[in-house]
Amino acid sequence: MEWEIYGYKESRPKAGKILRGGSLKCAYCKGSGLVPNTRGSKCHICRGEGTVHIEGPVVGCPFCNGRGTSKTASRVTCPVCRGRGVVPVVEPIEVCSSCQGKGKELQSKLPCRTCKGSGVVTIKGR
Repeated sequence: MEWEIYGYKESRPKAGKILRGGSLKCAYCKGSGLVPNTRGSKCHICRGEGTVHIEGPVVGCPFCNGRGTSKTASRVTCPVCRGRGVVPVVEPIEVCSSCQGKGKELQSKLPCRTCKGSGVVTIKGR
């Protein structure tokens, strides 16, 4: 398996796009290895490395748009991807019909119950 490094700003993982494996800049600390707005605390997601190693297949988290943080508070870890910016999937997949791939319930800001916030569901029977 070839490992590729995806830059945080250049190619943040898109929701629904399948990545096979590699390294991503940590979405939570934006690759610095330190928790923002603290005095040198190591990032708990990447353990201070600045990169997160992923085992594919994964898709970009639609709930936080690959940022790794909750939309309500900037330093609260995303409940769906747990700060990584990507969500593991089992192939074959299709867009979730309940949330239309957005990862959240249409009337609320909670993760979709059908896809658990990933925006995609596994196709059964293939």
